[in-house]
Amino acid sequence: MGGHDPRRQPARRLAIARLHAARQGTDGTQASARVAGWLGRSDKIVLVAQHRKDVVGYVTASLLDPEAAGVEAPRGWYPTGVVVDPRCPRPGVGRRLTAARLEALEGVASEVW
Repeated sequence: MGGHDPRRQPARRLAIARLHAARQGTDGTQASARVAGWLGRSDKIVLVAQHRKDVVGYVTASLLDPEAAGVEAPRGWYPTGVVVDPRCPRPGVGRRLTAARLEALEGVASEVW
């Protein structure tokens, strides 16, 4: 497993989109557009886990301003998703992805909500 940057790898983007579509119950076109919108943004972190050459999960974190949406919460980085392929043969992928996400956030934030 590793926190690979999916922006540089079209196959990884497609694999994330497939996992996203399966998780959200949407079609591949919607999922691909959603994932493409995440990548390259300074207010979004996306990390993937691989087993051998297959993407088996991903995590996201987002820089959010809840007050702008009328919610009383501090502006800052929030963990916003963890998805693991249920067919993944490796236990602990979600835990390792979560740890990698927190490590990545240490480089950009003093606090994570």
